[in-house]
Amino acid sequence: MRDNPCVSYKLTTSGDESFSQNLIVVVKGSQSFYYSPADFQPTIEKLRVIRDNKRKISKLSKPAAKPSIDISWFDLAMQPARGPLKPVDIIPVIAGLTSLLKECYFDEVNFLLKSFKVKDAAPEMMVALLRTTFLLKGKYLPYWSKFLRQVRDELTSRKLDSEAILRGLV
Repeated sequence: MRDNPCVSYKLTTSGDESFSQNLIVVVKGSQSFYYSPADFQPTIEKLRVIRDNKRKISKLSKPAAKPSIDISWFDLAMQPARGPLKPVDIIPVIAGLTSLLKECYFDEVNFLLKSFKVKDAAPEMMVALLRTTFLLKGKYLPYWSKFLRQVRDELTSRKLDSEAILRGLV
């Protein structure tokens, strides 16, 4: 199975004395699916059949395109700073970014972080982007660390206490 933050896997011991085998629980959204470890031990023949079926399917069909996404909130995030922002200014950006992350649009979010111009942005907006994406830094958002450095450098150049502002992120 592919490692994906939208689906969580956990190995658990469940049941009582009459039922005490290990289960693999797959949680996707609000649904849980239970499997025994034997379900994850296919034979070589089963793997060959799966591989052959995937080859046949990939030859017959084009990959499905992702549905279009709404990034109108990004325009709000990119607006030059005119003073301190209020929560009402930041909430649509956090909501838009969160919806992309929930739908696993990691490449798109990574691209948006690369496109963000920290020179003109409000400090509150930069920090909101960092804190919203913090849990997926690294593996799913490889540009996150560079974005953090850019924000830290920009805050320092504005004579702001970047260590205090970015506490918990650095």
